Amino acid sequence: MNTILGGIHQDKILIVDDEPEILIALTDLLDDEFVIIQASCAQEALSLLGNHPDISVIISDQRMRDMTGDVFLTEARKISDAGTILLTGYADLDTVVSALNRGAISFYAAKPWEAGSLLAMVREAAAGYRTRCELNTERALLRSLFDNLPLGLAITDTAGVSRG
Repeated sequence: MNTILGGIHQDKILIVDDEPEILIALTDLLDDEFVIIQASCAQEALSLLGNHPDISVIISDQRMRDMTGDVFLTEARKISDAGTILLTGYADLDTVVSALNRGAISFYAAKPWEAGSLLAMVREAAAGYRTRCELNTERALLRSLFDNLPLGLAITDTAGVSRG
């Protein structure tokens, strides 16, 4: 799924921001606990997502030159099940609410961020990603089992009545 370093699982985090200082600051905050991949624009990040399907969390700035963060995260959602965090220094509440309602983002953080709070969001988003991966694996296993049963499957309720 993701990198194992010294026996410890490390989730991959994609940070997308066109300001190099922000990329450095976020990397410094997160690189002790996570594997960091950086992109300086949305198009580069979409390409990286295609090459790294095991990215657990995407952190994106809202205001970038080539694409807004909410639009980028909507596109990213089409190719990745990663947790998403929208980061912005601007109080564009309508955009944030719209992105949350569309399911494009999992969390929102304002610039300047509070380190402990942002780290907690990243951990929560990564845990959600791992849970979704586990559920998808279990669903695939169950589907395979049901599809390969030699005989039909009968399910009964607690009264012994057949339901299938």
